[in-house]
Amino acid sequence: MSMRAMLAAGVLLTGGATGAEQTAADAVALHANTNRSRAAVVRWDGRVVEKDEQVRGLRPTARETVETWRKFAEVRGYRVDLDETQRVVVVSDAERFQRFSPSATIVDRTLAALAPFSSPSDVPMVVLRASDDEDGRTATTAAEALGFDGQLHVYVEAGTRADRRAVAARLAEAIARQQLRLDEPFLSEWMADGLASYVAEETTGRAIGGDEARTLRSVQSELERSIDGNKSWQVSLYEVSGVQIEGATEPREAEALAIVAFLAEHHGDAMTRVVAQLGRTEPTEGRPKYREEERALEQHVGKSVLDELSRALREGRSYRP
Repeated sequence: MSMRAMLAAGVLLTGGATGAEQTAADAVALHANTNRSRAAVVRWDGRVVEKDEQVRGLRPTARETVETWRKFAEVRGYRVDLDETQRVVVVSDAERFQRFSPSATIVDRTLAALAPFSSPSDVPMVVLRASDDEDGRTATTAAEALGFDGQLHVYVEAGTRADRRAVAARLAEAIARQQLRLDEPFLSEWMADGLASYVAEETTGRAIGGDEARTLRSVQSELERSIDGNKSWQVSLYEVSGVQIEGATEPREAEALAIVAFLAEHHGDAMTRVVAQLGRTEPTEGRPKYREEERALEQHVGKSVLDELSRALREGRSYRP
């Protein structure tokens, strides 16, 4: 998103726009619950930032992103949190925020775990922890009308206090997925999914699989049991992608997480190079993505890496050493 677009967005959500921009402003105003309206609390690295305060060290892009979402936060009863590195803005329901683990801690840990695989840009990404579908739709409508929906990731937190760990894992995955989408745009769906799940598990002790919070070890154990001594079983990047299999529409989550975790744990430096190469190489006709992945793994890790992983899963030793 350009600086001009960011400035336009900042003006838009606080009024004074026309045309398509006014559509976004109207969407925010139309659905605003004025009973919840109050001054939005904005924090940078845990410190409250007053609306007109000139904060030393706050980059213009971060300041403009925060201002873009301040009005939305006010009319929805949300708060805005900017992490220390100014790379992630989390907009979250102020009430629910108090009942779940702090966004700031999760963001910091997620960015640290993701650092080997992604180098965030200067413009912060925005994660909306929506309390209901209406809030999510409102924000998405505004973002699309403004042309910066690529910077926004929305997910609805409908859980309870009992789901605290799942909420934390979803937040970590949301940040990781969005960051990878922005900075490694050509990663395949399964690899981006596996990386996001791995980062979430590293950050919170859980990853989301089948809409449940799961430990990495439980996912690996389940996969090992499904192989059940099949000595001919092999990891297939073609199959794990899911989309090429009849009747399948999504990657195989368990296998994606197991593959990424194994490579990150045992071949971390090489995995970093693989992600950088694949994430910035646009696929071309006649060169399927899974073939590019196999070629990158062979180049940076070694030809036998998938055989090594297949043996580890067959023999029940794919978990962390």
